[in-house]
Amino acid sequence: MSELIQKNDNRATIRWKLLTSASALALTMSVISAANAEDADHPTIWLELSGQLDRQSGQGDPYDPPFIANYPNSTAYKPNSPLTAEKAPLFSEGAGASLSFQPSNSDWVFSASIQYGRANKKRKFSQQTEQAEPSLHEVYFKGFFYTYSSQGYAYRHRLFACCKTYPGGIGSGNYLDAAISVRTSHTILDFQAGKDVGLGLFGSRDSSTISAGVRVAQFFSRSTVWLRARPDESWDHNLYNSGHVLAYPGAFIPTNYDHMFLGTAHSERSFHGIGPSLSWNSSVPFAGNLQSGELDFDWGVNGAVLFGRKKVTGEHHETGRYRAAHLFPSNRYFHTGDFYSNNTPLDRNKSVMVPNLGGFAGISFHYADAKVSFGYRGDFFFNAMDTGWDTQKSETVAFYGPYASISIGLGD
Repeated sequence: MSELIQKNDNRATIRWKLLTSASALALTMSVISAANAEDADHPTIWLELSGQLDRQSGQGDPYDPPFIANYPNSTAYKPNSPLTAEKAPLFSEGAGASLSFQPSNSDWVFSASIQYGRANKKRKFSQQTEQAEPSLHEVYFKGFFYTYSSQGYAYRHRLFACCKTYPGGIGSGNYLDAAISVRTSHTILDFQAGKDVGLGLFGSRDSSTISAGVRVAQFFSRSTVWLRARPDESWDHNLYNSGHVLAYPGAFIPTNYDHMFLGTAHSERSFHGIGPSLSWNSSVPFAGNLQSGELDFDWGVNGAVLFGRKKVTGEHHETGRYRAAHLFPSNRYFHTGDFYSNNTPLDRNKSVMVPNLGGFAGISFHYADAKVSFGYRGDFFFNAMDTGWDTQKSETVAFYGPYASISIGLGD
């Protein structure tokens, strides 16, 4: 009897195991079928268009000729410093586009993208200070004759007061004239193949794609500068005896001293590079659903190593002269000296390896086959540009700022 009961129990256990296994298999197949059906509803192609306001750096140092460095406190360079005016624009306007393809019933994603940005600045300005303050003697004796006796002779002396003449001329004060043009641009191309690993770190519906591919980057900046300056006008009064005893036996002659400078510069700087890249992008739903609208938190990191060349071409040229002008009642006597002129060409070309790191974070609203995203992202290319003038100076090129994008799904 016990053996019969044991046999029946064994048969019941076997039937239960078979039923459980069949149910589990049916449930698994139904989940897979549902997943495949859901995947079949997903678009196979996504097209994304984006815009970005980039804060940029590493586009080139300002042209700093000696006549600016040697007169750092000159009133000619106030209120507008030429070094500040020459800097590249802080922000560039950027746009981007990407196309991704995910075959049906596959977790592989193939993508191509482009980012482009540019900035332009043109500026002309002139600034001039008032003529140097006259001395106490000039104020007191202006327009007056006075006499004194020496060795039995009576002399009449007259102080010739200076006056403003024409812009940039005698007695017009320190001044600066400037014309500046700066243009920058950048282009970044990415070609990648990735796999949706679906790690499920943040929930069952999050997506996480790890990709590898090739990145191509190109940076360019061009600047043209024209500066004319007189930074050090000064006045003195010398006792002058012309020999014309009856007319002007002696006079205090105002004498104007200054340096006149002209500086021009032109430079073109560039970097072209290509190399392997890696990226990890993830999207985590945190509110709503796809049927009525879903909010996702998006984030990603990227890195690359670019092999290429950075170049600098151009030249800068400076001229200067010293001038002393003695003002007579009817004419001016000019005395010049210490004239100099130099021209320095720029031509550097170097092969480099540039590490690149970047990332983004943002919020997106996902509804059906469309998505709108807002966030902040940045890319840093270390020591990618030569920003120096007479000597090489490596500087990191960076683009970072807010972005907005719209994505549309195509195909089933």
